[in-house]
Parts: sequence; structure tokens; C-alpha cells
Amino acid sequence: MNLAMDLHEIAMEHFDLANMAKAKGQPAEYSERMEKAYRLDKEALMKLLQEDGDRTLKSAYTRSVAWLAFKCNKFAAAKMWAEFGLANDPNEHEKKQFEEVLGEVAKMQKADRKRPDQLTGTISSVDMELRNIRLREIDKRAYHLISVPAEMLDMVVKLFVGNAVVINIKKNKKGLPVLQHIRRAA
Repeated sequence: MNLAMDLHEIAMEHFDLANMAKAKGQPAEYSERMEKAYRLDKEALMKLLQEDGDRTLKSAYTRSVAWLAFKCNKFAAAKMWAEFGLANDPNEHEKKQFEEVLGEVAKMQKADRKRPDQLTGTISSVDMELRNIRLREIDKRAYHLISVPAEMLDMVVKLFVGNAVVINIKKNKKGLPVLQHIRRAA
């Protein structure tokens, strides 16, 4: 149990450092620290679950892992851990927390389903030879490689590189995204 507690404590230190990085406008550092916090806390929970003992502590660690998964945009994992926590008869406070995680996950999944053919982000780079752009999604660490039709490439480079944009994509026969329409984000 001491190892699980130590891992959880280190995870919470990474969580605090992640939030400090976010406040300083360092999204890459935020994401990296939050990922470390999630991995360490999940490891702590796995060790704790192998032992007999305090159900309240196991429930608290499960809640922590569920929220960290959510913060890392791992919505399926967050949902799984919240459902696991609810299935293990948590106290009323923990039950509300697990239900809140599930509610937040549902909101995010609903938002993702609204326009799967539309992305918002910043064009971070262009490969003129391969006719591709790299789009970094706003508020996420995710990058998308998007093919650009030859007739649109010069316009995209001149007007949109480095700007926040909203783009509509269509999947080609290979399932790869192809730019259909682009405009500046509001």
C-alpha cells in the first residue's frame, strides 16, 4: 500500500505542475505532465486493487484516475473508470463524482459527434511537395495531416498558415482526410 500511496502522491505533484504550466501558457508541458499524472495514478490504483483493504481509498483513487483520464482527453478510459467506480458501491460523495465524470464525458462525446467532418485549429506547417497541411486542434495536442487539392494549395499557404481556421474535410477512398473548404475561425 505504501508504494501505491507514493505513486499517487507523485501523480498529484505532476497534476499540480501541469496546472501551473497551463496557467503559464505552456500547453505542451501541461499535456505531458497530465499524461504522467494519469499513468502514475493508474499504476497506483492497480497496485491498490491487488490488495485487500480500504474500499474508500480504492474508490478515491478510482475517481482520481477517472478525472485524470478525462483531463487527458481519454474519454473512453474516463468512462470505463467511472463506471468501474460506480459498480463498486462508492459512498455518496464518490458516487456524485463518478456521475459527474460520466456527464462530462457524455458532453464531450456529443460535441465530437456534431460535425465529424469539421476541424478547428491552427495550420502549423505545409508540405508543398506532398500537398499536405498539419493542423493543430485548438485546446488539444492533437495534430491532423490533411491533404490539400493542388488548386487550393497556394491560397491556403498565402492566406491561412499560422491562423486559426475552421476546415471541412472529406475522407478519400483510403480514408485519409482531404480539405474541402477553409475559412478563418471567428
